[in-house]
This record gives sequence, C-alpha cells and structure tokens, in this order.
Amino acid sequence: MNPGRPRFLGCAHLAHVDVADLDRVIARVNAKNAAMKRKLVDGLDSLLRVSRKDERLPARSATCWYCGRLCVWGGNGITGNLMCSGARELNDFLCVKTLAYVATSDAYSLDKIGTRFSWLRMGEPSLEAMRQAFLDHDARIICNWDSRLASYPNGDPNEMRHGWIKSLTIGGDVGNARKPLVIPLHPGPNTIIGGRGSGKSTLVAGLRMVYASKADLPGKIRVEADAFAAAIFVRARLEATHLLPNSQKEQIATWSRDAGALTRHAVAADVPTTFKVRVVNQKELFERVSRDKDDPFAASRSFLAFVDESLGFGRVPNPAAGTWWRDFETAGVSWTAAMRSDAGGRSNAAPGCPRQGIGA
Repeated sequence: MNPGRPRFLGCAHLAHVDVADLDRVIARVNAKNAAMKRKLVDGLDSLLRVSRKDERLPARSATCWYCGRLCVWGGNGITGNLMCSGARELNDFLCVKTLAYVATSDAYSLDKIGTRFSWLRMGEPSLEAMRQAFLDHDARIICNWDSRLASYPNGDPNEMRHGWIKSLTIGGDVGNARKPLVIPLHPGPNTIIGGRGSGKSTLVAGLRMVYASKADLPGKIRVEADAFAAAIFVRARLEATHLLPNSQKEQIATWSRDAGALTRHAVAADVPTTFKVRVVNQKELFERVSRDKDDPFAASRSFLAFVDESLGFGRVPNPAAGTWWRDFETAGVSWTAAMRSDAGGRSNAAPGCPRQGIGA
C-alpha cells in the first residue's frame, strides 16, 4: 500500500553507459581498494575458505549432540541462533532420501529440451495417477540420472525383452458369467485385488490350464487343482495372448477340455503350447515348506528344488532353451567337439602316433 502513489524520477544520464566507460570505472575502484585488501600469502588469500561466521563462544567449541560437528552462529538466517556446521549437507536430513524427485529440462533454448527427463509409471495419464506415482515413487518414478535405466534395453522402461502374458480371456460356460471375462495384464508386476469369491483363484487356475502343468505340483495341491478345474472349467474356453522373449512376437494360446493347451499358428496347424509359465499359489508354497516329523529336511529339499527349477537348475530330459542345464549341455558338446578336432589334428600331424578317441 502506498497512499502517496509511486514517484518517478528522470535520470537521463543513467539510461546508457558505454562498456568502455564502465570498465574504466571498475578499474579505478579496484585500484583505490587495492591498498585496503589483505596481503596475499603465496598468491592466495589467507582467509580463503575460512568461515566468516561469528566465532564468539560457544561457537567452534560446542559440538552437535547428533552428529558431533562443531556449532556455529547463524542458524536459519538469524545471527543469534546456534546451529550445526553440517546442517546444510543433505546427508544430515534423513527425510531427503524418502522424498520423490522428478527431473525436468528447465530449458532456455530449444536444443536443451529433453536433456533431462523422468519416467512416470501410470495406467492412464491423470492427476490421480501422478499422485499415486509420487506416493510410490521408488517403483513408479525413474529420473534420467537413475542407475536403474541401464538395466532396460536402450534405457527405455517401455521397451521389453522378456516374455510376458498380455491378456487372459475366460469364456465359455464358467459359473454365472454371461459374457467372456477379459483380464489385461502388464509386463511388470500385476496385483489382483478382490474379495472372497470375486474370481482371483479362477484367474490363477486359468493361467495354469493354458500355460502350466499340474504334474509338478505336490500331491495334495494337484488333487485340489484337478477338482477345481473339473468343477469350473468343464465347458470353459480359455484364451491368452503372450509375447515371446527378445522378438516380442505375439502369439495366442488356447485351452479347452477336449483339445488341451494349443498355440495358434498363422501358416500351420495349432501346436501344443511351449511358452513356459510357472504358476504358484499360496497353498503350494505352504505345502512345500510344511514340516514332516519323520524327515526334518523334507521342507528344505522341497523348497530348494522349487527354487532350482525356477532358475533352470533342475535336471530334466530335454532342458528348455536359456536354462542353466541347456547352457551346460551346449558347453559340454562344444568342448567335446573341440577336443576331438584337436585330437584329429595331432593325429594328422604325427602319422606314426596311435589315434586316440576322446568321448564325453
């Protein structure tokens, strides 16, 4: 508020100052102040990087009760407040690491646009989705300086290389459903939330029918899975869309009681589904770790076997591509071929030597 209204003064001589004139003024001011400066020691200011804060006691004597650093005057911009000398370091603010951060370009020229950016995971762009991303920022916000970007192909979280299930459709005569149920899925973690009887177990069982086998389930769980399928999926028709690893080629897998699990091919007849999915429910985990009074190590063996199978360490007659056993067998075949080639070369170089046979 200014009741007297602003006053404007005309200063024509300040409208423009030539650069050369300004340089001369600055040079004269520096020359006049040169005699008032501290003498340099080895060409450096003796008080360089020395705190100019008030040194009266207890500053520089009292220590911070939290971190042990010396205290200084001037806390919160008030000269009478005593504060820790390390209060301006971010490591002393424990909550800083729990805050959500985003990176923006803050561009002042066109070529700077996009030089700094952030990835936000949202189902649909909206203010509510952004709020949820900030609440769960560890999993849903990645800034351009985040080291996790190096684990994504070309640094793009949206570019996938692993195989994943895109959707599952439960159709046919299933319960009291009047139309097929389509469940879209995300290439990352998916969470299905619902009350008792809402269909969570049906979804898991449907994925098992399309992609997995019940043969590797513990006995009790396998009986329950067969009973569930017989009661729910007798006249059902299941269809799922999945994408292959690396190529991300899209395929459609189907299941029915008569045909079983098949994968559609555009140029050939449908073939048995080979897209491997390991379906595990809570009951199976409980069954695998349940104790046996006659064998105290049964639970450990069962669960470790389950982990080895997931990692591809389980020995099977025809290990799948990309598993540890397939890589082991490939390395063995390559080693055997190399040894035979080396033995053959030595035999040709020395005809008088007996030929040796090397087998794996």
